[in-house]
Amino acid sequence: MTNTERIQALMRFGYTEREAAFICLVALSGGFFLRRQYCEFAKAGDGGTVTAFIEKLLRNEHGRMVTGFGNLRVHHIFARPIYNAIGQENSRNRRERATVAMKNKLMGLDFVLGHPGNTYLMTEQEKFCYFTSTLGIAITDLPVKEFRSPTAEDSTSRYFIDKYPIFLPLTAGEIPSVSFTFIDEGIVTSSRFETYLRQYERLFARLARFAIVYVATSDQPFGSAEKAFESFLSGGGRHYLDRLRVADPKRLAEYFARQHLSETKQFDSWKTADFIQLRNYREEFSGPFYKALYNRWKVLGDQAFQDVFGNRQPVIDPSHACFTTCLLPHNYDIFGK
Repeated sequence: MTNTERIQALMRFGYTEREAAFICLVALSGGFFLRRQYCEFAKAGDGGTVTAFIEKLLRNEHGRMVTGFGNLRVHHIFARPIYNAIGQENSRNRRERATVAMKNKLMGLDFVLGHPGNTYLMTEQEKFCYFTSTLGIAITDLPVKEFRSPTAEDSTSRYFIDKYPIFLPLTAGEIPSVSFTFIDEGIVTSSRFETYLRQYERLFARLARFAIVYVATSDQPFGSAEKAFESFLSGGGRHYLDRLRVADPKRLAEYFARQHLSETKQFDSWKTADFIQLRNYREEFSGPFYKALYNRWKVLGDQAFQDVFGNRQPVIDPSHACFTTCLLPHNYDIFGK
């Protein structure tokens, strides 16, 4: 769905275009908002306009008030019909969150509100399609996490699960083509930021230009974060493949061929040793990277291996990578330190 389509769908619930646009933004940004954030979005004073909007949201049972923060009112857009209307039926933003996660979402929304001139990739689908379809990047290069149900053998791959804002600056020239944000809600150590960089390093290596915007409420972590970024760049993006213990493509091809025969129930010539070998392969090549590569192999055949392993050590050009910071001007002490 386009953003215009989402807003039009929400207006059918009786919201004005401005109210629907804000509901859409909040639902896609984490689900939580503060009264002052609607005032900033609507460019309105803290008076009857914002009160009427919040009362309508509560009356329609599309939002609820989160208690436990003194006089501060945190509002949560949780209703399933809202998320269904904007094409996000399975959004986890409907769920209740721990205080630190709520703070993180509110900070992300503040960043977006404070930088309205950017083009944001708001949903997992938009991010996935932009990088794979528009830029032609393989899905094996995207940050992914595997979720496995305790009652099912199959698993689900989710991309960009941190949900931090990713945007395309409108300004041409020296501005990087894609900008990523990292939200530091106040409990972040440099190791967590380093983990984030490693999760994205293969994608970074495929981009001609990119920037990292480190978002925080204090400038205290900026120095150590920049050092961590510089250290990451000096590694050239090699950590990813080292960590995967990249296998011989011939063994992967044999595993994929056996896995395909198993999925299509072609067991006529199989012996006990074949089943044992498949089980061993599944243990050796488990994880979202190999699952995505297998799906790509089913479409491209052995060309999938060349696409992924042809350049065994993707290199990030430091001259095309930019680290910047954003100090949010708001006070979030009510959420704890």
